[in-house]
Amino acid sequence: MDNVQESGYYWCAIHIPSAFDKRARFFLNVTAESPGLLVNSQNVTGSENGSVTISCYHQGGQYGVKWCKFGGQCITGASGRLDGASVEIRYGLRNTTVSMSRLKKEHTGWYWCSTEELQMPVHITVHQKKSRESPDTAESDQISASARRRTAILFLLPVILEILLMIIIYLALKLLKFCKKRFLQSEDEAEEAQYVTMHRKQSSRSYGCAAAEGVYENMAGLKTNSESQRDPDYVNIMKM
Repeated sequence: MDNVQESGYYWCAIHIPSAFDKRARFFLNVTAESPGLLVNSQNVTGSENGSVTISCYHQGGQYGVKWCKFGGQCITGASGRLDGASVEIRYGLRNTTVSMSRLKKEHTGWYWCSTEELQMPVHITVHQKKSRESPDTAESDQISASARRRTAILFLLPVILEILLMIIIYLALKLLKFCKKRFLQSEDEAEEAQYVTMHRKQSSRSYGCAAAEGVYENMAGLKTNSESQRDPDYVNIMKM
C-alpha cells in the first residue's frame, strides 16, 4: 500500500467456496510525525547456519517489545527459540535489537516486532549456504579449464609445427651437406685411383721399351762379333 493518507481498519480475507471465508482485521495507523514503531529494514536476508539482526525503534516502555513469528509464538524475554532458531533480545530505552541465529531455510517467512499496541512486519529470507565449490561452479570451472586448455593448444600448435619444420629443414640441410661431402670425397678417391693405374701402366710400358733396347743392343753386339769372326777367314784366303 503506497501513499496512504488516512488511518483506518482494513480486512485481509480469503474466499473459500461453499464455506465461510477466512478474514482478519487490522488497524493501519498513519501519522505525520515519527511512527510509534519502526524497524531498520522490512526485508532481511540471511544464510543457513548464519544470523540476522533487526533493530526496532519504539516509544514504549523498555520491556514492552516482543519478537514474534507470523502464525507462531513470541519471544518476550531476553532469549528464546523460534522453531529451532536462537533469538536474543537486547532491550533499550527506545531501541531494541533482535538477533536470530542458527537459521535454517525453513525459517524463511514473516516476523514482526511488536509493542502493546503496534506491530511492524519484517520478512526474513534464508538462503541455502553454498559450499566452497558447488557442483555448478565445479562444472563451470571444468568447462572453463577445458576451454583454456583448448585455447592454449590452438595457440601453441602453430608454434610447435613451426619449430618442427625448422628442425626438419636443419636436418635436411645437414644431410645434404654430408652427402655432398661424401660424393666429392668419392670423386677425389676415384681420380687418385685412376692416376695410380695410369702411372703403373706407363711404368710397365717403359720397362718394355728398356727391354727392347737391351735386346737391340744384344743383337747389335752379336752382329759385330759375327763380322769380326768373318775377317780372319777372308784374310787367310787372300794369303793363299
